[in-house]
Amino acid sequence: MKRGVEAHLLTLQALSTMYQEAFFEKHQSLRAVLSGKAENIDRACTSGDTEEILKAHSAMLQALVTHDVERKMDIFEHDRNSSPLFVAMCNYMSMFMTMNLFIKAMRTGNWELHLSALWAFCKHFFALDMLNYARMIPLYLAEMESLKNDDPLLYEEFRSGTWVVNKNATVPFWGGFKMHTYSVELFS
Repeated sequence: MKRGVEAHLLTLQALSTMYQEAFFEKHQSLRAVLSGKAENIDRACTSGDTEEILKAHSAMLQALVTHDVERKMDIFEHDRNSSPLFVAMCNYMSMFMTMNLFIKAMRTGNWELHLSALWAFCKHFFALDMLNYARMIPLYLAEMESLKNDDPLLYEEFRSGTWVVNKNATVPFWGGFKMHTYSVELFS
């Protein structure tokens, strides 16, 4: 599983880089702004100063909001929806990021993240004709949602993380994976 996830992670990083390159071809001025912010984050992370990291991260988020990047990306995707390859790659990227959330929920014992990742997966079960999952996961989610009222003690127990077995509490979520970083390269 570890090698499979790493292979998908590398594919996601490559596709994200290609997506960003295509996006920034249309928004050159935005590339310059965000590239500078990414370099500040890179410098802050290199220094290890938590306060600087938070400040650089906040500046990046502010730039994303100020320049309305989310809306521009929505328009970018809408303009390319006629390309089946583009749609397939965006769906692949979305599915893998959801799978990552699900794996993280399992490894960290995060109950809410587990449930929200499963909700996000439901559409893929239907789209990929995985009928057993498509039928049973919504039922499972409805039952888990009803735990709040039916069995509040069990619900709180699950929220505290005791719904999953943790083999090693000292190994972080991505501890076993070799991360390939493209911090500044993504925006340059």
